[in-house]
Amino acid sequence: MKAVFVGKINESNLYYIVDARDKKSDGVIVGAEGKPLVVSFWDSVMTAQSIQKVDTTKFHKWLWEKPSKELKDRWYRNFVSKTQDIEENLLGGVEIRTDLMNQKLKAKSISDRADTFKTLNKTQNIKLLREYIRKSL
Repeated sequence: MKAVFVGKINESNLYYIVDARDKKSDGVIVGAEGKPLVVSFWDSVMTAQSIQKVDTTKFHKWLWEKPSKELKDRWYRNFVSKTQDIEENLLGGVEIRTDLMNQKLKAKSISDRADTFKTLNKTQNIKLLREYIRKSL
């Protein structure tokens, strides 16, 4: 998941998920406590009482500013229907976050579990190995 910080809603950070394929999960709101919440980006923007928009890069301007008539279809395909990928030149200079949903922690957990499994398997203690597998399921 590639997310770009695009603004603030009250005290929460709002991110747009660049590689989202679903309208209902194309945004992330990270509150003051740091817990991420996956949301529908445009629904959240439309219902927000106040929003502080970031408009410092080409990507941000493309997202927030009303497109011209000629570019309106392309903007819609990029941000609403998600049928066209956002061009790389628009993403130049944009900080893309991939760790919003704590995927690094999840990967570490899987790695730790794999190491434990390998250790138990090498000791050939079948009883411990079976117990570990049963607990993991």
